[in-house]
Amino acid sequence: MKQQLSGRWRELCGVSLRDQIRNEVIRRRTNERIAKLNWQWAGTIVRRTDGRWGPKVLEWRPRSGKRNVGQPPTSAEQAKRRKCENLDSSFIFVPFGVQTLGPWGPEARALFKELSKRVIESTGYPRAGSYLGQRISLAIQRGNAASILGTVPRCGGFEDVLDFI
Repeated sequence: MKQQLSGRWRELCGVSLRDQIRNEVIRRRTNERIAKLNWQWAGTIVRRTDGRWGPKVLEWRPRSGKRNVGQPPTSAEQAKRRKCENLDSSFIFVPFGVQTLGPWGPEARALFKELSKRVIESTGYPRAGSYLGQRISLAIQRGNAASILGTVPRCGGFEDVLDFI
């Protein structure tokens, strides 16, 4: 394998075995050549004027203001509330906005506090609320894993490994 690779490096540099140039020198030259070609390609992308995305990406500027930490779950809760505002009044609806490994929305936190308080009262065990939070977080992560695995085609050999869901 090393000889094949050395042959390709020699070919890229236009060097033959008769030139008696060491492989380390050829590798260094090859890496320099590849770097030069990459920079040439980047320059080609930047000089395009046909409206493709390359130059636009280089001109992009991130937002200057900061977003609140809990913004995504909060906006998800608001969107879900708007979507379900016409539900029958016999239902108790509480949107539960949660980021996978991040913050919970305000209504999700309020519901969780109320549920954990009731679980602690009914069991008499002070850590029951934290166990409930752990179970909810684990259920969310398992659901996300199931969603991802549902989009990947099954291939032989991994069914036993991935049956933890």
